[in-house]
Amino acid sequence: MNRKQSILISGSSGFLGGNFLLFALKNGYKVTDILRYKNKNNKKILELKKKYKNYKSIFFKDIKNLKKINNKKFDFFINFATFYSEKNSNENLTKFVNSNILFPVIVLNNLDFKIKKIINLGSMQEFFNSNKYNPKNLYASSKKAYEQFLEFYKAKNKKTLFYNIKLYETFSKFDKRKKIFSEIIKCYLNKKKFHLINNKLTLNVIHPDHVNDFILKILKNKNKTNQNVILKNEKNINILNLIKNLNKKLPKQIDYKVLSKIYDNKILNKYKNLKIIKIKYDIEKDLLDALKKN
Repeated sequence: MNRKQSILISGSSGFLGGNFLLFALKNGYKVTDILRYKNKNNKKILELKKKYKNYKSIFFKDIKNLKKINNKKFDFFINFATFYSEKNSNENLTKFVNSNILFPVIVLNNLDFKIKKIINLGSMQEFFNSNKYNPKNLYASSKKAYEQFLEFYKAKNKKTLFYNIKLYETFSKFDKRKKIFSEIIKCYLNKKKFHLINNKLTLNVIHPDHVNDFILKILKNKNKTNQNVILKNEKNINILNLIKNLNKKLPKQIDYKVLSKIYDNKILNKYKNLKIIKIKYDIEKDLLDALKKN
């Protein structure tokens, strides 16, 4: 692997971006991330820079400062930046636009387009209960809107390759996000009842390592084709069955109650303009490990 190859990352303070940052550093890439100025004295970041001399940061107080990117050259740009919420409030709308559209577009506008590849992480909430674009919420709409801006840069820069990677759910035992699996762990540890929305809730989940491995393949691949793909576990997980299976193996039971709220989420086997990359992942094993260790 060419250790001189450089990656610019946005969203490295998030779960997936942070996982990939460490992965890329371990694999010898020169990595620069874009961080808010408040992170300049972050202990974890400072410790990471002591350990890895191939890690640098660009700090900004407001998005106007992103012009600092202007005189820098990178081989790859990977956008993990995102603000997520199910709520479609006016306050959140501003955050969706700023984090999911305006920020990464300004990064694009300041890039030296001798860059080889641009990779963007998206969400399957853009395809809610449909095999074509059907946004579940404003968050999903904002992620799709950024892709429309990418089309402009793709048309203007024929030598740069563009990749959109879409995901359903991700999980690892180190996951602290306020999502269903961390909520199960939290309720289990605190001896509280977990409330499951209904008995039909089914999710598709992969591990962050699968995302890292696939991105690494893109970085190394000499294929000259733009791609829109979805990383998808070959098996969907029914959450009620998952809890029942875990309870057979745990020293104490996950206390749960099944509600009767309506929530119909369809996970399809074919999507318009998306190539499916199938992945084998046994989330039950990882979740069981997380529950036992805690």
